[in-house]
Amino acid sequence: PAIFTMLPARLEAGGLRPLMTPTRRAPAIFTMLSALAASRSSLALRPLGVSAATSLGGGPLQYGRRPEVSSMAMSTGPTDAAGADGKPLKTIRWGIMGTGTIASDFVTVLNQLPGTEVVAVGSRSQSGADRFGDKFKIPVRHSTYEDLAADDSLDVVYIATPSLRHVDDSIMCLDAGRAVLCEKSMAGNAADTKLVLDLAREKQLFFLHGVWSRFFPAMSELRRVIDSGEIGEVVSAHASFCQNDGAGACSATLETGIYCAQFIQWAMGGVAPESVEGVNFRLHE
Repeated sequence: PAIFTMLPARLEAGGLRPLMTPTRRAPAIFTMLSALAASRSSLALRPLGVSAATSLGGGPLQYGRRPEVSSMAMSTGPTDAAGADGKPLKTIRWGIMGTGTIASDFVTVLNQLPGTEVVAVGSRSQSGADRFGDKFKIPVRHSTYEDLAADDSLDVVYIATPSLRHVDDSIMCLDAGRAVLCEKSMAGNAADTKLVLDLAREKQLFFLHGVWSRFFPAMSELRRVIDSGEIGEVVSAHASFCQNDGAGACSATLETGIYCAQFIQWAMGGVAPESVEGVNFRLHE
């Protein structure tokens, strides 16, 4: 909802609609994954909107821009799809770490993309891996996350484990030489975030924090409008999540409040606030 608090009439007129429910999640995930398309033997990222990410050996990507990220060497594979430039795409081999609802949504969309192949899934049990593998016809099923991270057939691992595990699982995958797309929240504090991003830079591996709302087509249009000056200088932005979604393994701010917090920072060009204030209240039973 946050991205529609600014310029709703303009966005509506442009045919852009919110994509907030799981059944309407696919277009945004498709856009995010399209940004991970491979060109021949390399992986290039050209997202519509950018979440917290590290480029290959560089600093954080520019918020809300269309950065050009250096390519990353990948293993060779089939080239059964073509990119926008008409050149064949190398198939990227994905491993899925975690077998919950979000992982199911992700794989549903991933299976529709050219140049991608889900070849392995990892769960905390063999039965869980087999159940997920049967549902999506994934050939390799690992009974532990460690075995999935160690699978040398994989180019990239999508981490959809409980959020309390994200730091350790990201480090495990990066140490094993895998590129990583990690669900939010990627870490519970700045120190752990830096630990993961520094390792990605050291290993020269791609890492992306999967804040999927950054990849809505509406975000690209909104960034264009802000940068064009059509509405003048943006000095204030309002965001409301409007969903009772629980706190997960970290906190309410990191689990669902992150959508609001990251939008405000994105709207302001990625500039960190000088101070942060909040109000806590309890609804009457």
